[in-house]
Amino acid sequence: MSITTAGRVCASLDMVERERARFSRSRTRRRRARARVAARLDANIVARARVVTRARATERDDRTERARERRARRAMFRNVERLRAALAKMPDAARASVNPANGRFRAPEFSGRVVAELRKAAIANGYEWTHDKPRGTQKTLTRPGKGHKCDREKPAREAARAEALAKQPELIAAYRARMRSKAKGLDKTWDDFVLTKSEKTLKIRMQDQQGGTK
Repeated sequence: MSITTAGRVCASLDMVERERARFSRSRTRRRRARARVAARLDANIVARARVVTRARATERDDRTERARERRARRAMFRNVERLRAALAKMPDAARASVNPANGRFRAPEFSGRVVAELRKAAIANGYEWTHDKPRGTQKTLTRPGKGHKCDREKPAREAARAEALAKQPELIAAYRARMRSKAKGLDKTWDDFVLTKSEKTLKIRMQDQQGGTK
């Protein structure tokens, strides 16, 4: 074998080794990528399982709470004294009302569910129940509308306007006196050299609100 042929063979072998190493590295990268995808899928499955477990636990707690409320409602009026006290409050305790002082809605003391439990307990204990509403009656309470805000605040605005009009003569007299002194050059004070025009205007307004110049 000549030197040229041997060199070509060595070059071919080196190329084969490089291709084999490159293929091995790419296969390793693909294997790692598949492992990362599998791990991500496993994490998503675990997260979803946790969410489902949490939702089931919440639903189970809700069912337990509702069952506890049902048992409490059944045992609400098992005591005869408590049943008599509740019957003595009917039917006013089952009616909504409106506070005449401020017009606020006041919810009934006994809700519809409590009234139903009271009715069953009264009938079971032999008491007469005469508080059933006839069908078709209005269950809501009509309240007067609030009206427009401008109409509600109109008396306050008129009172403020009347108070401001009552102060007008004093404000006009103070303004005229200030203008006369300014025309005569009698009001040249240190403020004319220190304060700006806006600051002097603000000071004059504050003096007018206090009842005239000082």
